[in-house]
Amino acid sequence: RCSGSSPRWMRRWGEGMEAKKPARRHPRLKTYDYSAPGAYFITVCTKDRQPFLAVRRAGCPHPAVAVPPAEPLPAEAVFALTEIGRWTEEAIRRTESAYPGVCILSYVVMPDHWHLLLRLLSPEELAATPETSSRNGGMGASRPTSHDKAASNPERPRRPTVPLIVRAIKQEVTRRAGGPLWQASFYDHVVRTEQDLQDIEDYIRYNPQSWLEKQTGSASTILTDIQRGNDR
Repeated sequence: RCSGSSPRWMRRWGEGMEAKKPARRHPRLKTYDYSAPGAYFITVCTKDRQPFLAVRRAGCPHPAVAVPPAEPLPAEAVFALTEIGRWTEEAIRRTESAYPGVCILSYVVMPDHWHLLLRLLSPEELAATPETSSRNGGMGASRPTSHDKAASNPERPRRPTVPLIVRAIKQEVTRRAGGPLWQASFYDHVVRTEQDLQDIEDYIRYNPQSWLEKQTGSASTILTDIQRGNDR
């Protein structure tokens, strides 16, 4: 059904995210260990922001005026993934089986970028509580990959880093497409708190709705970024 528009705070928060995204060759936090356990929010843009990952579905409803608490339109109601978009989704979903202790918390593939919220488990978490769901216990709990043998196999590669994971996803899709697809760098945000985690999950969930609002001119005026925190 047709849903309400995204909350105003979400649009303001997203404005700051959009303003930062296009920066290319943006360095990672120089002193931060990107293999450290914790949650990370990642955004990868297509080369020259070309919208070849998804197209708007025919007959997609026009967003209604917000009547809180409204649920956003799901991504599948707004977009149809292209072949490259499907490859991207497949590569994202395979991350859990490709690397030990990596949990995909949320993601969305948009026409010219994709968002990924993932969590890296500590070796102690993975060994001590292999059957615990991280989403049931919040940021401090652990969750196995969808392939338990891969997660516990000592022959698996060294502990992954966020740049390694992003590079692997980009390279897999580039190889299948046979040509350059992505901006040279990517945006990342180190998730520090449970509220930050929830805000990002909501942002990902509302992203297709927000995109649709912008396309149809129904979004309210976006103000300033209210979620600076540890953004770079």
